Amino acid sequence: MAKFSFHSESNIKLLLVEDEKSLAKYLQISLQDEAGNIFNVKNASYLSEAMAFAGQENFDVVLLDLNLPDSNGMDTLIKFRERFPDIAVVILTGMEDKEFSLRAVKEGAQDYLIKGETEAGVLVRSIFYAIERNRFIIDRRKGRLELEESYEKLKTISDGIIFAMEKIVETRDPYTAGHQRRVAQLAKAIAVKLGLPDETINAIYIGGIIHDIGKIYVPAEILSKPGKLSTIEFSIIKTHPQVGYDILKTIKFPFPVDKIVFQHHERMDGSGYPLGLTEDEIMTEAKIISVADVMEAMASIRPYRAALGTEVALNEIKVNKGKLYYAPAVDACVELFEKDDFAFDRQ
Repeated sequence: MAKFSFHSESNIKLLLVEDEKSLAKYLQISLQDEAGNIFNVKNASYLSEAMAFAGQENFDVVLLDLNLPDSNGMDTLIKFRERFPDIAVVILTGMEDKEFSLRAVKEGAQDYLIKGETEAGVLVRSIFYAIERNRFIIDRRKGRLELEESYEKLKTISDGIIFAMEKIVETRDPYTAGHQRRVAQLAKAIAVKLGLPDETINAIYIGGIIHDIGKIYVPAEILSKPGKLSTIEFSIIKTHPQVGYDILKTIKFPFPVDKIVFQHHERMDGSGYPLGLTEDEIMTEAKIISVADVMEAMASIRPYRAALGTEVALNEIKVNKGKLYYAPAVDACVELFEKDDFAFDRQ
């Protein structure tokens, strides 16, 4: 961004809000003497008048007295900024108070100058710098909004990809139709109960939605087999976290979804798979999803058995709390079902 100088700006529209006519005239003459005809000045004696002018014309900067016939003190600045947040404001007042001046800057003023103590050259430089800083703030705000819009568009695309992945798995394995979504539902509720940051909660929900994506490489006859799996068949099933990781690591999610999916069958004591990780080696997100996964799987119908029910599932995680399952997640899960009347969405 180019630095302001007397030569880089012409016809700066300045709104001078000063009710003392003689002082207003003096300031206009001083600005002209110091900077030539750069400033196009319009004077207002009342805040209401200043707001009316600002609503009709696009001013670059406002030179604002805080004590006016129809407004006094900090309210003058606050009222003006609420209506016109994109106009640079320089305070020029007789109120010499350090704390007050700091508050004025916090409320959006670019500078705070004292009448009778500010030379014309200082005033002109302050006006230029105020415009420059204000433009930088506006540009940064616009950039942030554009970034947020881009993120929302990317999120929409990402959500579509995630939904498609979820449906692919469920099409191949009808017995787990809705399983991933229900796991995500419970895992998110556990994360919220634990007071985790929003970013972590989102990561857990996305991880839950596609935690079994690796099953697309498991033969359908194994996924839907009504009887007990053989050792070889179970070893094939156990490859799905690795396969899921291999699929997801190529996608640039805003969270480590690939690692969450990779670890969702690990257990606290190292008895899980695929790596046999223990306690702190397992991501918190994966620990939470594993609790939700066990709860939903045991409470639902499987190809090889009827639904065991919520009570049996709760007993499983209670008995193995701290051994197989992450204790805080277990406690939160139990509270959700026994105190908060949590129920899976079966739609």
